[in-house]
Amino acid sequence: MTKNIELHKVNHDAVPPFLPPGAKVLLLGSFPSEKSREEHFYYMHPTNRFYRVLESLFHVKSLSMIEDRKAFLQAHHIALYDVLSSCEIYRSQDATIQNPRPLDLASIRNQVPTIQEIGTTGKTAATYFRRFFPDVPFHAFSSTSGMNRVSLPALVQEYSLLLDWC
Repeated sequence: MTKNIELHKVNHDAVPPFLPPGAKVLLLGSFPSEKSREEHFYYMHPTNRFYRVLESLFHVKSLSMIEDRKAFLQAHHIALYDVLSSCEIYRSQDATIQNPRPLDLASIRNQVPTIQEIGTTGKTAATYFRRFFPDVPFHAFSSTSGMNRVSLPALVQEYSLLLDWC
């Protein structure tokens, strides 16, 4: 971690869990980016490829508006949240996370008992999920962040598991 950076304690209040009734899949990132916290929804940074992966995978034209994204996710039974409910973090840099607190997975499962599959999006999310929920099965997907060098076609191939899950 870089010296002399100021960490900010951030909780998940700005981006509530997206838990549509009947969701079968719960996809968990590590913690919302600054842009997602500003926009109050998931994967909102313009370089994040999450919605481009879904567009390609499910053959939809454009998921550029938040309401379109929510409608798509609901129609395909996908819930979104993050492994961490709060932490100290510098900007959106996962590597700076300190004092992580896990989501209340039992509460999520009680709210949406139809969830059958859990996936994490990125190494940091997978690492924290394993730490906090060692006995819960999940699938670790690659990050869709623009910082991840995995190509869009490779991400689409990897996330094709969602076609079986949804």
